[in-house]
Amino acid sequence: MRSAGRLLARLGKFNLVGLMGAALQLSLLGLLTKFLHMSAVAATAVAVEIVLLHNFLWHEKFTWRDRQLGSIRQRLIRLGRFHVGNGLISLLGNTALTYYCVQRLKAPVLLSATAAILFCSLINFYLADRWIYVGALDRRRGTRDRSRRVTGEFVGCRSTGRSSYLTGYLPARRAASVDPIEALREE
Repeated sequence: MRSAGRLLARLGKFNLVGLMGAALQLSLLGLLTKFLHMSAVAATAVAVEIVLLHNFLWHEKFTWRDRQLGSIRQRLIRLGRFHVGNGLISLLGNTALTYYCVQRLKAPVLLSATAAILFCSLINFYLADRWIYVGALDRRRGTRDRSRRVTGEFVGCRSTGRSSYLTGYLPARRAASVDPIEALREE
């Protein structure tokens, strides 16, 4: 599958997980505000945190299952990135946008929350694909997962027969077609 096709397929999976998360978030928001009498802002914060954990697990096993990490430590680091990236965007973005729509515009809570989810999801996908679910390093070849487009790519170690050298990071569009040492000398 071409990279554009992979990206669209991944975006579809991301949106499916997002829809499940949005349904969970809206359900939790309704329950917390109606039955526990929480304010819309507090209920949004609680609902978003629960949905963050839900979405992380689904993205780990479904959306980016081709970018699995081996150790628990690596997964905890990824969870930390997920909370810092998508979590902060979702928590702060959803809370701020819901507050603004409900308190300032006098819009209904669920409509406000839906608009906030849609807005934040666009930013979250980009951040997840480019920073959180980074492909694991293939230690046999010294390369990063090629399904991820980045501004630079780790090329790894090359052997000339007499010696080995570390090539470092190269612009992704040049990494496959240019001798790494020549590219580094030019920059």
